[in-house]
Formats: sequence, C-alpha cells, structure tokens
Amino acid sequence: MIMQNLKRANFTIYREAAFDAAKRYLNFAF
Repeated sequence: MIMQNLKRANFTIYREAAFDAAKRYLNFAF
C-alpha cells in the first residue's frame, strides 16, 4: 500500500517536471 502510494507520488512529480520542461522549451522556441 505504501509502496503504491510512493510510486504514484513519484509519477506525479515526474509528470509535473516534464510538463514544466515542455512549457519552458515552448517559451524558448517561440
């Protein structure tokens, strides 16, 4: 149970980081 919650939290953090990086890249490209 705890491991599953930890995995979900890591995925959320990774998704947020990827979205932030993509937003920064788009701002730089355009």
